[in-house]
Amino acid sequence: MAHPIVVIDTETTGLDPAVDHIWEIGAIRIDDGQITDDWSVLVEHHEHLAAGLPDRYRAQHDEACAAGELVPITTVCALLEDTFAPAPDGTLPTLVGAIPWFDASFLRKITGRDLWNHRLRCVESMTAGHLGRDVGGLSDCLTALDLEPIHEAHRALGDAHAAARIWQHLTTAGAW
Repeated sequence: MAHPIVVIDTETTGLDPAVDHIWEIGAIRIDDGQITDDWSVLVEHHEHLAAGLPDRYRAQHDEACAAGELVPITTVCALLEDTFAPAPDGTLPTLVGAIPWFDASFLRKITGRDLWNHRLRCVESMTAGHLGRDVGGLSDCLTALDLEPIHEAHRALGDAHAAARIWQHLTTAGAW
């Protein structure tokens, strides 16, 4: 049995987990190389905190939150608990993403603990190591690896799927 993987992306009202809030989470669970769970939610948060976002990100925040239902944090935590459930042998999933320590700090804030294995995996760092040169963010990594571009950049599930494609490309010979 392969180690379970959870690819996560969060969209936040800012960069400081002590002050800012998550407004969207996208998650993909991979067991034995297969996607077994895939979801995103808009998270209840103090919307005034988004006022400091750059215009482009503020517009995405405002549009998404106006169009969708905001989910209570208790429900979000229950979804995260299910997604990060240990494998049958008790192995905790590995958290994978683009700069996953950022997402982990915000997830830790809302759950009160780490639900994942202590080793985080950053697909941007993996791509740089694979290519032997520096690369930018997710879009640059996808381009450098000749992979399909992001469908919805800076939206949680779109970025999570991009990170999952990079993970799959760099860690397996086949595709899901």
